[in-house]
Amino acid sequence: MQPFAKIEHGLVITFNKGIYRQVALYERNGNLFAQHGSGFVKLYPEGRTGIPSMAWKDIDSDVFKFVKEPFGLRITGPKKRLQVAE
Repeated sequence: MQPFAKIEHGLVITFNKGIYRQVALYERNGNLFAQHGSGFVKLYPEGRTGIPSMAWKDIDSDVFKFVKEPFGLRITGPKKRLQVAE
């Protein structure tokens, strides 16, 4: 089993039911997750998450670059910032 690993200086801005939150960014098996309460929610392209009512608006990391894939966002290399178009 591979545990969730916190991405140093990685942040995600999430939006759920009118509330924005800035939360920690995590990686597991190359996929990206946002901290959600005491658990984690998977991040998908175009601002979608594993929770239908929740979206992500911005991802920032000093370390990793991300690529959008149909089944999630994956780490690919050096730094990049992702934003969802409003």
